[in-house]
Amino acid sequence: MPNRKSYMKPLLFALCAGVICAMPSRAVAIYSTLGSSFPVYDASHGELILGSSAQPGYEGIAVPFTPSASYKVAFMDFALLHLSGTNAALVELSQDSSGTPGAIMGSWIVAGAPNAYAEVGLIASGNLTAGQQYWVTVLPDANDAILGWANNSLGATGNMGVTFNGSTYTFEDYTLPAFDVLGDEVPEPSSLTFSVVGLVLLARRLWRS
Repeated sequence: MPNRKSYMKPLLFALCAGVICAMPSRAVAIYSTLGSSFPVYDASHGELILGSSAQPGYEGIAVPFTPSASYKVAFMDFALLHLSGTNAALVELSQDSSGTPGAIMGSWIVAGAPNAYAEVGLIASGNLTAGQQYWVTVLPDANDAILGWANNSLGATGNMGVTFNGSTYTFEDYTLPAFDVLGDEVPEPSSLTFSVVGLVLLARRLWRS
């Protein structure tokens, strides 16, 4: 008859599987102004993303959002249009600093927007804490870049920031541009700790038996 130690591996595997199952398995929408049905954005109205050599001059857009839970960012989608010049924009994910974009957590280039509005995505990363405000900023990636960022089709408005120099912002209640931030929810530390502690205790108990 097998001794109790022979059951250690199956039991430990079952507990590990329980810990893994408690983790998120796929990205969810952390924040979104994209519609869930057609039209998912307003292709008739949008904001301009302008390089410094474009007329009437440099322009970038920043939008705040506050996650309801703690997340790890995985992906972002933007409804973009390329008008002329370099077909690329700089996307920044930033912390909040007294109601304006603060420390940059990550930056990425989004390129290849078509000449008609379409969703353009990029792989992103960053850790978000529940209840804290963050900013997604879209800036021109070249002096000659001219792109459009479509408004949302949901009627969502908010305190959007506009920059004419890439560093300082003016704020006003606007119709928000269409985009989303996707990621995986971070488990509560207490539940993860209890799972790990339980695994260790079970291992010690079986080993001593």
